[in-house]
Amino acid sequence: MGSEVARVELPEWVIADSTQCDMALRLVLTQVQKGFGYPVALAEAHNQAVVRGGDRSRFFAFLEQEMIRAGLKNVGTSYKEARKRGSIA
Repeated sequence: MGSEVARVELPEWVIADSTQCDMALRLVLTQVQKGFGYPVALAEAHNQAVVRGGDRSRFFAFLEQEMIRAGLKNVGTSYKEARKRGSIA
């Protein structure tokens, strides 16, 4: 798009078929044009992928439990991480 550089990864079987490769690239280009430089599908996924505070707390508690069960020592939250999690900013 303009002066921007993009990296597009496609499966080898798509690249091997020029019709499918052209279609895939046209679809990506269309999405980028509709999204004003960013693919619409990725922008929407980003907007929907919000992890709320309660879910985040449960995730970190589960992660700490699994680390302890795996035998890791000194499992806990660093001072820096604790400050980030408790911040109101």
